Amino acid sequence: MRRRVARLEIINAVAKAANSSLQLNELLQVVVDTLGEKLHYESVMIGIYDPLKEEITIRAKTGLHVEGYPEGYRQHISKGLIGYAIRNRESVLVNDVSKDPRYMIGVPSIQSELVVPTLLEGDPLGFINVESERVGEFEPEDAIMLETISNQLAQAIRNAQLYESRWRQARNLGVIVEVSRELNDLKPVKELVQRIATTILKVIDYQIFAVLLLDESTNELEIAVAEGYEHDDLVEKVRIPVGEGLTGIAAKLGTPVRVGDVRTDRRYLKLHPRAISELAVPLIYQGKVIGVLDFQNTQADYFTEEHVEILTAVGSHIATSIANARLLEAVLEKERKFEREFRLAAKVQRALIPRNFSVPPGFGLSASFRPSLDLAGDYYEFLSLGPDRTGLIIGDVSGKGVSAAMLMAVSRSTVNSYARRYAEPATVLNKANRALYQEFIEPMYLTLFYLVLSGSERTILWSNGGHPPPLLMHRDGTVDLLPASGTVLGLFEEARYEQQNAQLYAGDLLVMYTDGITEARNQEGLEFGVNGIIELMHLHRNRPADQLADILADEAIAFSGRRDRQQDDISVVVLKCH
Repeated sequence: MRRRVARLEIINAVAKAANSSLQLNELLQVVVDTLGEKLHYESVMIGIYDPLKEEITIRAKTGLHVEGYPEGYRQHISKGLIGYAIRNRESVLVNDVSKDPRYMIGVPSIQSELVVPTLLEGDPLGFINVESERVGEFEPEDAIMLETISNQLAQAIRNAQLYESRWRQARNLGVIVEVSRELNDLKPVKELVQRIATTILKVIDYQIFAVLLLDESTNELEIAVAEGYEHDDLVEKVRIPVGEGLTGIAAKLGTPVRVGDVRTDRRYLKLHPRAISELAVPLIYQGKVIGVLDFQNTQADYFTEEHVEILTAVGSHIATSIANARLLEAVLEKERKFEREFRLAAKVQRALIPRNFSVPPGFGLSASFRPSLDLAGDYYEFLSLGPDRTGLIIGDVSGKGVSAAMLMAVSRSTVNSYARRYAEPATVLNKANRALYQEFIEPMYLTLFYLVLSGSERTILWSNGGHPPPLLMHRDGTVDLLPASGTVLGLFEEARYEQQNAQLYAGDLLVMYTDGITEARNQEGLEFGVNGIIELMHLHRNRPADQLADILADEAIAFSGRRDRQQDDISVVVLKCH
């Protein structure tokens, strides 16, 4: 009776400890300390199970002999009593480990071991393990007690994991936005990569770091900046062929390469004598690898999946910044004899407008961009979102000239970044609006229409941020506006965006445009208007898709009678369904 009461007291004490924290490591240590204080065994350990790697990791421990299990000790579930308990989802009680072939020797003096898996809805989350130096230490009632404790602990572990996951997501998104903001400015490549080396510290406290850029003429990676190497100046002269070393393989495959111990990996190029773990993240811009971020550490298994996830996201922003920086340098070289600031910005903007684009089979696409001045606030974009999905974007920043063009560049980078990370157009506009609200200065704003085309399903999914609604002409000649309510981006911190979808059929014609075409006025003061677009759609619907956007832009300019100087920027995108 006394032992039963004692067990109930232990269960109650652990239940209280299990609700003491939402920080997983802290929670587990409090629980293991409580068990150690109450049970008086030689060692008490709690671990977490990773189903992807099929490994257990000891996360908290206490007792006389826990030194036999180093910090972060890992073990595959194919081994030992713990592995057996996880695999079979049942407790294991062994009162003489010398007679059990499953036992793995950790501390030679241990004679008895009791392992209880921590299960939630039948799935293992981890385990509780207790060990004793005495043969015959444990009774079945001890296993029942630990199973009761384990059931309480399971929900506490899941709550802590969910909390930490949400916290990491919020932190990582904040870091990504901050890094993106810091790298948004157009700068020469050399200055930019130095800034990257400083900014990346907000993401990961690296020991050894390098930015490698791809030289397409030789298909080699050049180290543009190196930090933490013993001879940085010599390392920066190294050239690595694509496909060689971990960085070369990351560049070849276009995917991150993570190695927990480079000493056992023949692919590793030894540029640092004390490096043990390495993570290489490719920099990808418009589907092409343009470089690699390389991180090394003197600790084994230093880099985690979370590092891979956040550095891949940050790498997308860095790749865009480097591509823009390279573009800037190219334009500077060509425009040395001209007014630098104004003409340079104009050329950069035109270079950012897509010239070559493709859509899924069964569709035709064309676009036309006609700025009223050297610099424009209009833009359109086509994003490859997968083998079957294409994103179509058209936008118009308020105002004209340099300020509008600068905000257009910021808007383009921001919207594109979110479009590659979120599948729903309404979510993209919501995220972009909040980001642009921080960047824009009143009363500047952006109107934006974002559409996702699914080639195989022949469907479109869209959301609208205060932009003129596109026109959809059906095969029978009827025309619909694509409805979707939502205010302009960047003017209000909180805004809601509606999302709509439609089915496309052969013969359908979709026209996206900016207000420069509908508000074009002739000498009598009449506007070209939506009716002008519809008339041209009827008149030219049988023309090839690649001609239609230019036809609409040309006719609107001719209508105004001002071919030498437009009243406003004009952008048109035409999608034709065959």
